[in-house]
Amino acid sequence: MGEGFKGVNTERVQKDRESRKRGSDFWSPDEGDTLLYVAPCPPGIDGVPYVEGAFHFSATNRGEGKGASFCLDSNANAMLTDADPAHDAFVSRLKELDRDPDDMGGCSICEALDSGDFEKKVKDAARKQTRYMWNVLPIKYRKKQSAPWTDLNEGLRPYMCSFTVWDGICSVIGDLGDITDPNGAVLIILHREGTGMSTRYQVSADAATIKKPLVLDKATKQMLRDALKDGGTGDLLRIVAAMTKDRTTQEADWNGMKVEEGGGKSGGDRKPSCFGVDWDDSKECAKCPHSGPCAKKSGAKKPKDNDDKPAKKADDDASEMVKAGDCVEGEAYEVKDDGKTKVGRFKGTAGKWALFQNIEDDDDLIRLKTGVEVEHVTVEVEEPEPEPAKGKGKAKPADDDDDDDDAALKELEARIKAKAAKGGKDK
Repeated sequence: MGEGFKGVNTERVQKDRESRKRGSDFWSPDEGDTLLYVAPCPPGIDGVPYVEGAFHFSATNRGEGKGASFCLDSNANAMLTDADPAHDAFVSRLKELDRDPDDMGGCSICEALDSGDFEKKVKDAARKQTRYMWNVLPIKYRKKQSAPWTDLNEGLRPYMCSFTVWDGICSVIGDLGDITDPNGAVLIILHREGTGMSTRYQVSADAATIKKPLVLDKATKQMLRDALKDGGTGDLLRIVAAMTKDRTTQEADWNGMKVEEGGGKSGGDRKPSCFGVDWDDSKECAKCPHSGPCAKKSGAKKPKDNDDKPAKKADDDASEMVKAGDCVEGEAYEVKDDGKTKVGRFKGTAGKWALFQNIEDDDDLIRLKTGVEVEHVTVEVEEPEPEPAKGKGKAKPADDDDDDDDAALKELEARIKAKAAKGGKDK
């Protein structure tokens, strides 16, 4: 590299590329017949050549947008629990892609759909669906049985299928043994007919390779070895990890908002189905960007809006820099969000994130990593104006509603914390 030029950090480029990978290279069969080689077990998976998982395929804009997301319901996806043999390998890939395995507690999309606030069309599009992911090598294709085979050169590709195709391939394996053996492979013929909801599939074993199993050439074998290494193009667990979002991000995507690194949100003003109905001072509600207005609408007792005046920093002797994860709940802190300085009240932590509610905008929930330093500040509270008593010409003293609100909020927080200590849920 010549003087005055900055070199490229190839490792960082590769990591950025992998972290943004969403399975855009998935293979999809055309109508007709495709001759396929099914690859051996992917890294991190023992005994089976596929990964099973439940996914949401309309996971944005409250079911009206595109985008796939791995369901965070541990009953549907056992890989989220340490009881599954692939759990450790899956978690390691989540961490490599900067996903937070500690923020995978329950699927916000399933919870939203179960609320009963969505039409059948949305429910059908966004419901969780079980899929099976394989590595396949498409070898030949023909439009119809009477047409000649055409050679394909697509390389090893991830393929996601429904139960019908999975059952067909497993049936062939049950009848013929390990069809993935590079030194004695049996190919399958995948027949597709129709499009959209009218699509039909049929799986059968290739008669020629049943009679004489295929021995892959050296170059293909080496390609498979490279692809099936940890982090290789055939690492199916890594692809699933790239389709997995922590609950905070999943919930923001579902509500049409974008959660950005370092905190903040952009776009969309859709409100969750529980808006104005079911607010409490739990971590789940604290993470929602509509928490403040929701509390007001639902009538929950919460410090009144507009009580906070713009904050001022504490005296130099009292100024305190603390890590975001060590802040005191309810206290005000000066934070940096998208290059702007804001003041927010600390709401709590969610995994590796610390959450602050902007004191000047209840719609603005600020999210920072717990290790980021923030500055503790004091906030002046404006005394409410005395109101004239009805039927009299003079004002009456301000009442103690604010004190009552504070006491009720503290009592609620204490009950929640006591319940959490016993293993119960916030709600």
